[in-house]
Order: sequence, then structure tokens, then C-alpha cells
Amino acid sequence: MSSQATPQKLIKFHFKETQPNLNSMGARFRHFCDVTDPRYFIISDKEIGEAVENVKKYKALSKDSADGEIEITQEERIMICRGVKIMNSSTNDVGDIVPRMFRMCGFVPVNIPILCGMLIAPPTILNTVLAQWANQSYNAGLNFGNKNSTCKYTNMDIAGGYAAAVSSALIVAVGMRKATTGLVAGATGKKLLLINTGISAVSAGTASFCNTAFMRKAEVDKGIIVYSDLKLENEAGISKLAAYNAVVETASSRTAMSLISVSIPAVLILSCGAVGFRPTGSTSKFLFEVFCIGTALRLGLPASVSIFPPLSIKEGKQLEEQFHKHDKIYFNKGL
Repeated sequence: MSSQATPQKLIKFHFKETQPNLNSMGARFRHFCDVTDPRYFIISDKEIGEAVENVKKYKALSKDSADGEIEITQEERIMICRGVKIMNSSTNDVGDIVPRMFRMCGFVPVNIPILCGMLIAPPTILNTVLAQWANQSYNAGLNFGNKNSTCKYTNMDIAGGYAAAVSSALIVAVGMRKATTGLVAGATGKKLLLINTGISAVSAGTASFCNTAFMRKAEVDKGIIVYSDLKLENEAGISKLAAYNAVVETASSRTAMSLISVSIPAVLILSCGAVGFRPTGSTSKFLFEVFCIGTALRLGLPASVSIFPPLSIKEGKQLEEQFHKHDKIYFNKGL
């Protein structure tokens, strides 16, 4: 007597279930904590590609449905939800895989050694130059990898943006380091930590704004595609004013990211010292400092990118004249 497998129960599914509530900063913070989860950093490109294909396949089925609902199994639902999370952490706004180093989920593991160089290494001009070059080179890649993909970049746009971004960062960092040479001389312990933090925070924050502005300058010059609907399906045209707004908001969030990521380690280290927790051995002290830096990075990026909603909404009259006939205009500002 042959046995047949019991058919799996079908459930109704709508892609609205995968769309997070981004109406408040707290909700956006929780969402971006998931997007920047370092565990996604080790996922292979093959798995990411499979996730993208699966999500696109089921989205096509959903689009063909009158109400957007499809009937799937619970296993398929789990696969879709995981695929959406993988895409959020590892692909850009059109589903293309971002190079591993510049994915949102790679922010913490990549930045730990960079921030160690900025805060822990001896505050010499050479160390400052190396740390800021590494920091701003990484930020340039992060900004380019997570830009608005409706604007096409030439090799000249990329090279010019990178050169301007990194040079402005080095000028600010070296200038501040030289201006505070007298303060640093002979400083140790808490004083050195505070000086390093202050210099690194201000220079990194200023440089991060310049970095984003220069790396995404092509968007402001050429404009980005804007839409007349919330689903970003009906193109309304190309707007330079929308691009300017998107770049300024992103640059501001990058400044906040640098200030938070650089300042939190000093606050944690000094606070633990104030309550009597002071690792004495060189190894334990170093590991404790790395832990504080990792914690700052884990909180810094989600907090900064949650300041502004990823989907921007403007009244048509706030943009170019061609959009005045539209009540609302929608566009993706990038991360």
C-alpha cells in the first residue's frame, strides 16, 4: 500500500507583511538594526542572488494578482521574508548586489579596525592621515554602493567624487591635528582619550558630510527619477531639487553617524571607569576598547540613518515647475 505525502496548507500572503513601519524614528531604528546586522556579512553572493530571484519571482506573482495577495506555504513565506532581509542588507535599491565591503551589514566588522586606528593609535600626523584615508575611502564606497540608482555615474564622476571626498577629509583631519598639537603633547589616559575623541569626531563628522556631497554630486548635477505614487511605479520625471534634498539629508545622517560612532566609545570607557570597572592588563584593556567601539558602531549607523525616512515625500510645488501639477512626489533618497 503506497503512502502519499500530505499536501502543505496554503496561506494568504501580501508583500505588505515585509514592509516595516517607518513612520517614527524608533521604528526606523529597529528596522535598520536588522538591516545592518553583521551576521548577514558572511552570506555568500550565491545565496544573495538566490534570495533576489525568489523575491522577484513572488513579487511578479503578487503583481499579477488582483489584490496583491498570493497563496503560498508557510515554508515559502519564511523564505520570502528572509530573502527580503538579505536584500535590504546586501543589495541596493534596485536589487543589485553591493560589493561585500560596502554593504550595510558590513559596517560594523569593516569599521572596527578603522575606528581603532582613529581612537586608540598614537595621535601622530601619519596615523591621522592613514586612519582618515581608510575611513573616508570606506565611506566613499558606502555612499556610492547605497546611492539612488536612477542616476547613472561615469568613471569621471566616481574618480572626481572620490578625490574631492578623501582630500577634503584629510585637510580637515590634519588641520585639526596640527591645531591641537599643544593639547596632545604629554597627554595620557582620560585627557588623551577625550582629545582624540574630540578631534576625530569633529573631523570625521565634517569630512563625512563632504564625502557624501562629493561622491553623490552627479545626482545633484543630473537629477534623479521621481514618482507620482507611493509604490514608485509611475515615473513623474527627473528632478535636480529632489536629488539635492536626498543628498543633503544623507550627508547630514552621515555626519551624525560619525559623531555617534566616534563619541560613544569614549563615553562607555569613561563611564565604566567612573563606576570602578577598569581593565588593567594590556590585552583585556584592548579587548574592552574594541568592545566599546563595536557597540558604538552597532548603534551609530542605525541611529543616524533613521533620522530621515528612506522614502522622501515632497509637495509637487516644492520641486521644479514641471511637478507643480502633482499633489505629492515620491523618491528614494538612498541610505
